[in-house]
Amino acid sequence: MLFRSAGNGSASVIGDSVVLGAKKAIREAIPGVKIDAAVSRMPGAFTGRVKKLNRRNKLANTVVLHPATNGVLTEEILRNTLDPLVNYERVILVNSSVPKPWEKPNNDLIDAVAPDYPNVTVADWHSLAEGQNSFFASDGVHLTAPGAEAFANLIKDTAGL
Repeated sequence: MLFRSAGNGSASVIGDSVVLGAKKAIREAIPGVKIDAAVSRMPGAFTGRVKKLNRRNKLANTVVLHPATNGVLTEEILRNTLDPLVNYERVILVNSSVPKPWEKPNNDLIDAVAPDYPNVTVADWHSLAEGQNSFFASDGVHLTAPGAEAFANLIKDTAGL
């Protein structure tokens, strides 16, 4: 195991607009967290972002990824995103709850690939959010304050932070 500098925070969370919208709740739930999120970040963009942050030694020992909201996640993309993280203490892969046709295939892929990486744990956002309409804005994707709090607490609890 490689252990990163404490200066990199308690956790690194990499995500899309869902993470961006939950930023305040994540920071409240996980003091010292560093968040790297962008609107409309596609699954394929996670690979380059993870590689860049890893190369620059900017990631914490706990890395959280939420890559499956904005399009089809392929096995190649997922493995290329996870491979640079094999020496990290803990990687949390948050599945998706999104009213799109790629939700189930993306979540199934996450469930299938995660066991191949001993340091990866799936945070099951899909199950937690199921039927919780109060968690979502009218688009069914972005989070309300209660949804952001539940999302942040799921990450915190899954990561053991």
